Amino acid sequence: MHSLEKKINRIVHDKQLLTRSDVVLVGVSAGPDSTALLLVLSRLQQALGLRLFAVYVDHGLRPGETPAEKAFLGKLCGELAVPLTIESVDVGHEKTVQKESAEQAARRLRYGVFWRLAQECGADKIAVGHTADDQAEEVVLRLLRGTARAGLSGMRLMRYGHLIRPLLQVAKTEVYTYLQERGQGFMEDSSNHASIYLRNQVRLEVLPFLRRYNPSVDSSLRNLALILQDEEDLLARQTDGEWSTLAVVVTDQRGLPVVTWSCAGFTALHVALQRRIAEKMFIVMQSPPSSDKIKQLLYLVEHGQGGGQLHFAHGLRALKEKGEMRFWYPQGRVKCKGDLA
Repeated sequence: MHSLEKKINRIVHDKQLLTRSDVVLVGVSAGPDSTALLLVLSRLQQALGLRLFAVYVDHGLRPGETPAEKAFLGKLCGELAVPLTIESVDVGHEKTVQKESAEQAARRLRYGVFWRLAQECGADKIAVGHTADDQAEEVVLRLLRGTARAGLSGMRLMRYGHLIRPLLQVAKTEVYTYLQERGQGFMEDSSNHASIYLRNQVRLEVLPFLRRYNPSVDSSLRNLALILQDEEDLLARQTDGEWSTLAVVVTDQRGLPVVTWSCAGFTALHVALQRRIAEKMFIVMQSPPSSDKIKQLLYLVEHGQGGGQLHFAHGLRALKEKGEMRFWYPQGRVKCKGDLA
């Protein structure tokens, strides 16, 4: 067994990414990372008792390259006896309709295909080929875009209990060495060198610049992500414990959640836990949390007078009254302005 296969086998067992007899849907692009991932899992397939399926998503952005990638993956999956599904999505149309970047649209559509196919083929896990190098890039990207502790913790080996990244602790150099020693070819995506994408700018410009000051900056960023993941896990457990004591959640006649909590109990918490409790409230209320919304809420709880109100999108209202905070949708989840009713 190759050293990389042993490494992935150990990670899979130690981190419980896979269990025996799992059905795994592998996202493949014909690039080195996903090709290595598919090859490693196929070589571990018998030992782990896995059933593998592969999926390739054509985003409609590189019509001159995708036919060759499809042919390459068709041949590879045929040799490995892994069923391959090819899906097409229209990123160009979607980014215009949703007013988002091509990167955002492509990712959302791609993962939408992954989740749907996973259900169709009965997959227990979805495996994608992010590497340790991708983790370093992701931390810098999130820092540039603006994020808190959770964002800086980067990508996880497992997310949602279904999405796994077995190569996340594997350097890109290890991937290339593995493919070379296995005599396995791959294809290069020309868009990886397009400077219009922020991720490529981080990879090709920002990280090389940072390495001039710290040659080990990639390792430092990965270690930062691991440390923050552990701290996030601890804070998440503390938040859940405080939430269960502080917050009362019921359902109104429309089936929508209503949350109340004691202002005194809330302000007695450390401000870091206050922010996390506020964030959890927005999630429970099905309202996307943001730093501005959390800041407004903390100010109302701490300094607002009785009867103080906050109006959030889609009819969500917050009311401070008689030493309590109440969050609910008085008119349902609709766009509405004005006083609470």
